[in-house]
Amino acid sequence: MFISTPRNVQVPAFKALAVLYPEIDTKNANDPAFIAAQTLLGEVQAEARAIVLAQPGIKDARWELDREWLAAHYIEVPER
Repeated sequence: MFISTPRNVQVPAFKALAVLYPEIDTKNANDPAFIAAQTLLGEVQAEARAIVLAQPGIKDARWELDREWLAAHYIEVPER
């Protein structure tokens, strides 16, 4: 089972968070609002994974970069 994500090693979280929270200074890794948004994204993803894994027949869930969402928000998507 794959779950889509707007971040991975190739696409840092700050790029997606800049779209989701345009009022936050995502270029400043020490900005408390940025830290809070990044933490929230991680918590939401952990909860989503737990929900998926709780479904009958699902043994594993892996993250896959959501290339369509990123491209739709003008975020450069790396080659596969």
